[in-house]
Amino acid sequence: MSSSDEMMHEIGGFETSDVQRVLEALDVAGIPFEIEGDHTQLLGSSRTFQMAMGMYPPGSRILVFVPESRLQDAQTIVAGLFPI
Repeated sequence: MSSSDEMMHEIGGFETSDVQRVLEALDVAGIPFEIEGDHTQLLGSSRTFQMAMGMYPPGSRILVFVPESRLQDAQTIVAGLFPI
């Protein structure tokens, strides 16, 4: 099965400040990826209140997807970049 026919799997949703590190690491490892914006957090009904109170609610995130055959490798990379 060619990589263009493979199912893509999400490896995480990243803040815009963090996604560049993830994409660079995937690129160095030769792992193809796709990205998609997720702006659903901006629609929260209490967002304006939270911002007014200085609570810094979550903002937009960038979702990163990789082919199924490289999922394990990508997850290992992400775990190395963001250890728990």
